[in-house]
Amino acid sequence: MRLRSTLISIALLLMTAGAAHAQCQVGVHAGYAISSTEVTVTGTPFAIDGLGARGQHGGLHANCDVTLPATAGAVRAFAGPWASYAWADEKFTVSPGILTAKMGDQWAIGGRIGVDIQGVRPYVLAGYRH
Repeated sequence: MRLRSTLISIALLLMTAGAAHAQCQVGVHAGYAISSTEVTVTGTPFAIDGLGARGQHGGLHANCDVTLPATAGAVRAFAGPWASYAWADEKFTVSPGILTAKMGDQWAIGGRIGVDIQGVRPYVLAGYRH
């Protein structure tokens, strides 16, 4: 929670700088996973009937960047917060009854800071995922 407050404060501070501009993006993703594999090691009693996963997944993500005016030639600094939420109902199994696992929902928040050099934007990213 403290990280999010700090990132929002930094973004607001940068937005008040002269000639700065903000740019935000929002996206969604969705899909369905399905896979199945049989594994047998010849000459041993080791065999797995099925190794597979199946289920649906999706999510939302958003970020905003504040770009400052050019400081050194065409180089401009930018910074901003990002967040994502992903839901999943995917189940993974190794049969016969060896292992079962499930992927659940997850979220993340963070921030990035970098430079814009004529459209090329290298940056450093930091965040927390749960």
